[in-house]
Amino acid sequence: MFCRHCGKEVFDEAFVCPSCGGQLRHIPTAQPAPQTNRRAKFAKVSRILSTVTAILNGVALGFWLMKIIGTVIGFKGGETGEHVGAWMMVYGWIFSMIFALIACEAGTAGFVFGLIQKDNRKVKRFAIIVFVVSVVLATVGVFDLFHLSLISELSV
Repeated sequence: MFCRHCGKEVFDEAFVCPSCGGQLRHIPTAQPAPQTNRRAKFAKVSRILSTVTAILNGVALGFWLMKIIGTVIGFKGGETGEHVGAWMMVYGWIFSMIFALIACEAGTAGFVFGLIQKDNRKVKRFAIIVFVVSVVLATVGVFDLFHLSLISELSV
């Protein structure tokens, strides 16, 4: 290729003539990388984790209610009711604890991501409420463990 300004031969890939400095082709400008809003990402992560935590809390609460129903059946149901009620109590407590502890972990992460971002108060409030509920459910589950151990000691 030849320079249209001075007529000297130049490389085909050249943007500027090395002899005269004339522009041969349009020089591409570097496009700045799009800036990602970290706080928006934190808010999204917080919202997702808090929603998962709320669902897990609901499942844990369902199993906890199963434990309560098993307790009622065990006390009022005669010999068969005692057996069914005991199984419902034990499995209800085990699964409510599993889901409550997983919810507590996810709720903690959602709570932290909710506190990091400062712009969206609604997300932050949701993360805090769900975190507190998951901690309360986990605490109730731990107290239920002591309750079950006391019942087993009294029944022996």
